[in-house]
Amino acid sequence: MDYEQIRYTHPDGLVRKRPFRAVTFSQAVIVFIIQIFLFLTVESSVQYYLGSGGLAITEAIVFAVAVIPVWILHADPREVFPIRRPNRWSTGGALVFLIGAYSFSVIMNSLMMLLFPDEFAAVYESSKTGSGTFLTDLIVICILPAICEEALHRGLIQSAVKESVHSLIGQSVIMGAFFAFFHIYPIRYPSMFVMGMALSYVYGLTGNLFYSSLMHFSCNLFATLLGYIGNASLTASAFLPMHTGFRLAVSGESVSASMTAGSFGLILLFYGIPAVFFLYIGEYLIRRGNDAVRPYFFPKDREEEKRVLWRRILNPVIILAAAGIFLILTAMIFHR
Repeated sequence: MDYEQIRYTHPDGLVRKRPFRAVTFSQAVIVFIIQIFLFLTVESSVQYYLGSGGLAITEAIVFAVAVIPVWILHADPREVFPIRRPNRWSTGGALVFLIGAYSFSVIMNSLMMLLFPDEFAAVYESSKTGSGTFLTDLIVICILPAICEEALHRGLIQSAVKESVHSLIGQSVIMGAFFAFFHIYPIRYPSMFVMGMALSYVYGLTGNLFYSSLMHFSCNLFATLLGYIGNASLTASAFLPMHTGFRLAVSGESVSASMTAGSFGLILLFYGIPAVFFLYIGEYLIRRGNDAVRPYFFPKDREEEKRVLWRRILNPVIILAAAGIFLILTAMIFHR
C-alpha cells in the first residue's frame, strides 16, 4: 500500500479529543456571584431550617458550584483541582504557617471587637450552631468545608486568577478578598482576608490542594475543639477564633463582647511577634519539601540576606512591638 492509496482515506477507530480550556477570571467571578446568590436565597434558608444538615447541604452546593463549571467549560480537572502525594516537610511547614496566619486572624478579630464590640457580638450570636454530636460537627464543620470550599476557592477561582496575575502575592491578595466576601459578614472580613491569603499563598507555593485543605481542616478543628472546651456553642464558620485574647460573655441567648486598647496591645505583642517567625519558618519548610533544590534558611548573598532579614522579620517585629507598647502605655495613662 503506497501513499496514493491512503491519501483520501479516514483513520478508523480514532476520536478527535477536544482540547482543554483555561477558566478565565471573568468566568470565575460569575461563578462566585452565583454562589453568593445561592447562599442568600437557598443555602441560608436550608441552614436555618435544618441546622447541621443544612450546613452539609450548603457545602455540597458549594462543591457543585466548583465542579460543574469545570465540566461545562471543559477545563482540565487535573489542573483546576491538583492533588498529589504530600511531603512531610511541606506538611509540617503548612501547619507551622497556619499558626502564624491564625494568630494574625486573632489580631484582626480583636481589632474588630475593639472598634465594633456590639456588631461583633451580634455576628457571633447569629452564627451560633451546634449539633451536640462531635462526630457530626467534625464532618460538617471541619471536613466538608476543607474539601468543598477549597475546591471552589483554591481550585476553580485561583486557577483562573493565576492565568491573569502571575505574582503569588497578588494572587493571594485577590483570593483573600474572595474568601472574605464569601463569609458575608463585614465584621469578619479582615480575619477571613488574612486566612484566605494564607491558604492561597501556601497553595501557590505547592500547587497542591492537599496542603490548603489540611490547613482549612486544622483551623476549623482547632476552633471547634475550643468551642467544646470553652463550653460555648460552635460557630457556623469555625474560622472565628475563640481565644482568651478577648472575652465573650454569654448569658442565656445574649452575647456581649469587650476589648480594651491595653488588651489589644498585649495581643499584638504575644500573638503578632511570634506569628512573624511562624510564617517565615513555615514557608521555609514548605519550600524545603517542595522545591527541587533545597533552599537555604537565609539567602547566602550577604546583601540579599540583610534585605530579607529586615523585610520579612525585623521590620514587622519592630512595628508590632512599637504599636503594642504604645497601646499598653496609652491604656495605663488614660485607664482604658
